[in-house]
Amino acid sequence: MALNQLLFDQRLAALRAVPGLSPTAVDPLVALLQDPDDWSCFRINPRSFADRHGMTQPAALDLFLHATRAGLLDLRFNLICPGCGGVEYQLERMDAVPSREWHCVVCQRQVQADLDDRVEVNFSVEQGVRDLQLNVFTGVANYTRFFFSNNFLRAPELEKFVRSISVGVFLVQPGSDVSLTIDADPKKTYRLLSLDTHSQVLFPPAPANTGVDRVEITALAEGLGPKEVPLAPGPVAIRVVNRGTAPVGFMALEVDWETLARILEAHPNQMRPFLTAKMLLNNQTFRDLFRVQTLNANMQLRLRSLTLLFTDLKGSTELYDRTGDIRAYTFVREHFKVLTEAVKRNHGAIIKTMGDAIMASFNEPTDAASAALQMMHGMEALNAGLKAEGHDTGLKVGLHEGSALAVTSDERLDYFGQTVNVAARVQGLAQAGEIWLTPSVMDAPGVQQSLREGGWRGEEQQVSLKGVGGKTRVYRMHR
Repeated sequence: MALNQLLFDQRLAALRAVPGLSPTAVDPLVALLQDPDDWSCFRINPRSFADRHGMTQPAALDLFLHATRAGLLDLRFNLICPGCGGVEYQLERMDAVPSREWHCVVCQRQVQADLDDRVEVNFSVEQGVRDLQLNVFTGVANYTRFFFSNNFLRAPELEKFVRSISVGVFLVQPGSDVSLTIDADPKKTYRLLSLDTHSQVLFPPAPANTGVDRVEITALAEGLGPKEVPLAPGPVAIRVVNRGTAPVGFMALEVDWETLARILEAHPNQMRPFLTAKMLLNNQTFRDLFRVQTLNANMQLRLRSLTLLFTDLKGSTELYDRTGDIRAYTFVREHFKVLTEAVKRNHGAIIKTMGDAIMASFNEPTDAASAALQMMHGMEALNAGLKAEGHDTGLKVGLHEGSALAVTSDERLDYFGQTVNVAARVQGLAQAGEIWLTPSVMDAPGVQQSLREGGWRGEEQQVSLKGVGGKTRVYRMHR
């Protein structure tokens, strides 16, 4: 363990000075970062950390984000293949995530680059604070541990199959070589697979009397080559020479895609709960702490499902006319506080404010609906004092769930697409004290029950929304 104690103490002091973070929350993280095992400080899952230490997951994420801001942790975005659990790419910036898809060299498939569950967010100790000695290329266990997510749980049947087709895992240092022998079956294909260089060499069976029984493979930073070598049946000597300047690892495997597909269908893999890029985007603390983060202006990242909430405050213009700027401004600020607290309490984030309105995002429709109900409840209490002075306002809320793009707009993270348009249009239908929802929100588990328990009733309507073809089903909810 190579801990820079002076830097660690300085940055820890900055973390402890953050308002609202209690010592009981910070202490478990301190203990973890001082753990003698370097691997324990690499790719830390904040959701697992929360479970181990009896913390709520939002509290743990807040702690990790503040620790990142203080310079104790680094934040990484890993592209995870759902088929093998491979960490195909480890990215330092969200805008480095591909906008559409990426290639998994292990599974030889294109993977949709959805932020919902394909981009794993985790934290490692900052390199200046502690230089982790992971020794990735000094052993098979370390090599596979580094290039596969520890949140990926393979079925025992899959583990057994992988062992049955594996010839071995090999590591070759710069200027060195490794030799292995494959007993080539004339009906089978083999391959060398390098996780760190994202490359492979295929060894298909050769036509009669044309294959080789001895071959040299070159390893470079750009990958293994040549890309394909037909093999003669029987023992084949393979020599891999590292002609680059960095270590290279590779696995030798028999190819059997059909059996693999049958096993995965019968025994699908599982994932431990982990922090996704979608969850991070919809976290208010992340948006508050990293709002000045420079992102590519052309960033366009996909989300399969996002729930958006729009509000507007009815009567605010009249309020300024009747009560004066100071009283009206104070009320509007208190109204924003009610909305913000409801959003954060329900694991959402304020995307932007527009005059007296807000746009907020949530991971789940249930969270958005709960936030809407709490907003209405908070506004009732806020309006009580205003009514006593002879004035009145009302909150209008609209909700919709669907796919969206995460983009950068005016140097901030924003969302774009038809889901945004529909949510805004639905809110525009509402009158003061009403919540309007689309079926994608209304039919989500728990939403109708929350509305009923809150004393809300409503009716289904068919409406025309500007920019949306045809009629749209919506629900108008009122007390």
